[in-house]
Amino acid sequence: MILLNEIERGLKATCRNCLETTFYNGKIRVRVEKEGKRLVLYQREFQCQDCGELKIEPYDNELMVDWLMERCACGGEFRRDKPIFCKHCKANKTELNKSEPAV
Repeated sequence: MILLNEIERGLKATCRNCLETTFYNGKIRVRVEKEGKRLVLYQREFQCQDCGELKIEPYDNELMVDWLMERCACGGEFRRDKPIFCKHCKANKTELNKSEPAV
């Protein structure tokens, strides 16, 4: 059972180019009750560096990374340490927004 869902450091961005609005999540804190215990789970959002698709994944504070091993359906890499860009028209996408080869 979810007790509380909080979004920390989120960003609502409207593209200057196509005027589409996207909400980018910073960190999501979810408080749940499982087997009579209250737990706090954290999730972060990653963006595909090729198509711009967003994906929310759980993370561990001790093993925090800026990329996901899982690839996007388009084959691109999910990262959170690169500049964000419009997933609709690709405005603000730079040479930094590129997928690294899969390991």
